[in-house]
Amino acid sequence: MNTTGDPGATYARCLDEEKSHRAREQRWLTWLVRVRIADLVLAVVLAGQACSHGGHFGLPAGVSALVFVALTVVIAVVEQRSKRTEARVRYYEDGVSRVHGVPVKDAPDGQRFADPAHPFALDLDIFGPGSIFALLCMARTASGQARLSQWLLQASPVDTIQARQRAVAELRANLLLRRDLWLSGGTLREQVRQDALEDWLSAPATPVSTWQRALTGLVGAFGLVVLYALANPEVIPVAVGIVLVQRLWAQRYRRLTKAVEAQVSRRAYELKVIAAVAERLAQERFADSRLAELVRSLDDGGQPASRTIARLERLVNWLESRRNQLFAIPAVVLLLPEQLSFAIEAWRARHAAAALRWLSTIAEMEALASLGTFAFEHPDYAFPEIIEKAEPTFVAQGLGHPLIPASTRVANDVRLDASCRLMVVTGSNMSGKSTLLRSIGVNAVLAHAGAPVCATSLTLTSLHVGASLRAQDSLEAGVSRFFAEIKRLHAILSMAAQTPPVLFLLDEILNGTNSQDRREGAEAVIRSLLDRGAIGLVTTHDLSLSELADRPDSAGSNVHFQDTLEDDHLVFDYRLHPGVVTRRNALDLMRLVGIDVSHRHS
Repeated sequence: MNTTGDPGATYARCLDEEKSHRAREQRWLTWLVRVRIADLVLAVVLAGQACSHGGHFGLPAGVSALVFVALTVVIAVVEQRSKRTEARVRYYEDGVSRVHGVPVKDAPDGQRFADPAHPFALDLDIFGPGSIFALLCMARTASGQARLSQWLLQASPVDTIQARQRAVAELRANLLLRRDLWLSGGTLREQVRQDALEDWLSAPATPVSTWQRALTGLVGAFGLVVLYALANPEVIPVAVGIVLVQRLWAQRYRRLTKAVEAQVSRRAYELKVIAAVAERLAQERFADSRLAELVRSLDDGGQPASRTIARLERLVNWLESRRNQLFAIPAVVLLLPEQLSFAIEAWRARHAAAALRWLSTIAEMEALASLGTFAFEHPDYAFPEIIEKAEPTFVAQGLGHPLIPASTRVANDVRLDASCRLMVVTGSNMSGKSTLLRSIGVNAVLAHAGAPVCATSLTLTSLHVGASLRAQDSLEAGVSRFFAEIKRLHAILSMAAQTPPVLFLLDEILNGTNSQDRREGAEAVIRSLLDRGAIGLVTTHDLSLSELADRPDSAGSNVHFQDTLEDDHLVFDYRLHPGVVTRRNALDLMRLVGIDVSHRHS
C-alpha cells in the first residue's frame, strides 16, 4: 500500500478496517468455542453410551473426539491471527495519536542513550519522555534503537545524509512495509538485546574437532543399549557401565555445555526477531539503491538469513526439549546436550559474521523506517538541502519546533551565514528565546540524521551542534550551575577548533555571575567562537551584550521577542523582530502573581 496525502485519514481508515477484522475474528472465535464445548459434551455423552451399551457408540464418540481436537487446532490458529490483528490495531492507534500530538503509551524514549556530557543531547531534549527520540523511534529491536540514537547524536557526511534522505523518501510511501517491520520486531514481545547478542556472536566459538564430535556421537549411540535395559533387566549391568563411561566423557565438555545452555536459548530467541524482519524485507523490491543493497545483504552464501537462523532454532528446540521429563532420560544417555552444543558452536563459527551483518542491516532498516514514518506523519515538513560550502550556513524559513503542536506552533525565519554569523536574541521572560534555540538545534539534528525538518525550507552545511541551555548544578559532584556552564562552554570552544564548524546555541550566557564578569566573559567566548569559524545565537537579558552584534567584525545582528500587557495578561506573539528589545516584563509578572513591587517609604 503506497500512501500519500493526509496521514491522519490514512491511519483512521486502516484502523477501521483492522477493527472490523478483529470483530469478525472475535465472532468466529466465540462461535468456535461454543461449538467445541457442545462437541465436548456430545463426546462425553457418546463415550458414556459406548461404555454402557457394549461399544455401539464407540465410533461416534471417536469421531466427536477427533472433531474436538480439530476445533482446538482451528481455535489456536484463529487466536494467533487475532493477536496479529490486535497488534495492527495498536500500530494504527499509535499512529493516530502521534498525528494528533498525543503521547504514545510505552513509546521508547531512549533514556539509556542519554549522556549529560554530550554537547547537545540533554539541552535539546533528544532523549527521555516526550523527547525527539520518542517522537521518531519506531524501532522495536535494541540494535535499531541504538542506530537511530547514533544518527541523532553524531553528524554524518553529506553524501551519507543525502543517501538516507532518498531511502526515507521511498519508505515514507510504503505504509505496509513500515507496519510489518514494526510488527515483526514486536510480535515476540521482547526486544533484541543488542549488546548481549553482539557479544555472543562476536565471541570466538569453542573449537571442537571432527574426531571429538564423531567419538561423542559413537559414545552416545551406546545409549541405545541403556534404553533397551529399561525393557530387559538382564542388560542393566552393561548399561550401568555404559552410563559411567558416558558421564566421564561428558565431564570433559561440561563447561562448554553449560555455557551454551546459558546463552543460546535467549540468543536464538533474539535472532528469531531478526529472521522475521529479514523474511519480510526479502519480499520487497526497492527502487532506491541503498535499500536494495541492504536487502541483498540479508543472505548467507546464497541462503536467506531466515533459513540459516531456522537451523539454529531447530538445534535450540532440541536442546530445550531435554527439559521435558519424558525426553530427559533419552537425551542424557544419548549425549544429546553435548552433541547439540557442538552443533550450535559450529553454527556460530560458520554464521556469526553473517549474523552480525544481518543485525547491522536490520538496525539500519529500522532506523530508516522510523524516519520514513516521521516523514509520512508530517507531510508539510521539508527535506533540508545539505550543501558543501566553505562558509558555515543555516538558513531556514518557517522554522518551528516539532514537539510543539502545529495548532500552537509559531514559525520564524533564521539566517546564519557569511552575512550574519551571530544573532544576539533579547526579550522578556517566556517570550520564546529558549524555544527558538531549541528549534534551531533540533532541526539541525534532524537534518544531519537524514530526516525532514519542521520548516518550510532549510539549507545548511555540515555542522557540529554545541548547546548550553540547561546547565545543572550537582551537590553530589560539588559543581555549581555556573561552573557547569563554563565547562560546557569550554567543550564547545574545543569542538569549534575541529571540523565541521560549530553551530553554537547559548541561552542566558554566564547568567550566574555579575554583570561586569558576564560582559567580559561572554565577549571572550563569543569572539573565540567566531574566530574559529563558528556561527550561532546567544540569548540574554543583559542588554549591554547586544553591543557584540553591532561590531563590524562580528557580522552579527540583534533580534528580539516582544510582549504586550492586555487586561492584566501578558500576550506573546513568539515572533522574531529585528533590533534590541525595548520592553521589560519582570515586574509585570511579579504583579500578576501577587507580589507587591511598589516602592514604599516610611
